[in-house]
Amino acid sequence: MKKFQGKQYEELKEYIEIFRSELPDTIYQDPKFSFRVYLIPKIGNHASTSDIAFEFIKYDPSKPSDNEALQKQVALIRERQVPVVNPGKYKPSEVARIVAEKIGRSFTISNHTSAWKYFKIRESGERPESCKTKFCQFDQVHRDYVYTQEWIDFLVKKLSEEDEYKEVRSYRG
Repeated sequence: MKKFQGKQYEELKEYIEIFRSELPDTIYQDPKFSFRVYLIPKIGNHASTSDIAFEFIKYDPSKPSDNEALQKQVALIRERQVPVVNPGKYKPSEVARIVAEKIGRSFTISNHTSAWKYFKIRESGERPESCKTKFCQFDQVHRDYVYTQEWIDFLVKKLSEEDEYKEVRSYRG
């Protein structure tokens, strides 16, 4: 097995070096396209097998000093992808906060309610079919609505105009 690994190692190393040299820096440095391999020396139960032993180590991002030490010893890092529901979506309170920051004026949750009514992006109640999905989506599990970045951008653009800002804030629909 050691003889086989030694021969394959050189071929693999050469392939990786050629492949890396042809990648643009933007792709090479993007974490979405990275697969990092590190080696950790581990003594096995028997001297004849100790150089092929490996161990999975849980990485704790809250301890960067541990990461630095591990990078000098680790052979393989398997990134764990945890599924996230509604990525890139916002609750009404988050929308109100972000819009207020970007337009530099008061914009409350009540104003947010007036805005979705004014621009008719959905209807009141649990009516998912009424959503303009570019701006909002119904979350069936939580029985509420979540909003998109496009909605935030739309509001910032519209509410930056004084007349539209006043009209939306006073709308009760």
